[in-house]
Amino acid sequence: MKLKCNKCGDTNIIVDGNTNDSYCGGCGNVFHFSELVKENATSKATDSQIGGSHYDLPIQPIEFILKNDLNFCQGNVIKYICRYSRKNGIEDLEKAKQYVDFLIDQEKGKL
Repeated sequence: MKLKCNKCGDTNIIVDGNTNDSYCGGCGNVFHFSELVKENATSKATDSQIGGSHYDLPIQPIEFILKNDLNFCQGNVIKYICRYSRKNGIEDLEKAKQYVDFLIDQEKGKL
């Protein structure tokens, strides 16, 4: 988890090891380190993305998938549809189509 300034959101946080005071390298906001940790303890895994910005969306696909209790195949359809225009284009659409085909086969009793 990256610590963020509770004033400007910058992640360039400098901690004074002697006083446990911290300050933001972006805006200069000064606060006690325990306040910073407490403020950032409420952050979620969906607050940041590892490996790119192709899910920079108002609603994260993982949040939609989990809240709607979707299975693996359904979740992958959502994931690939949400990212295709930002990441792998037609390849992601083909992957989404393959997972739709898996769902169709499952409904037909073929899986």
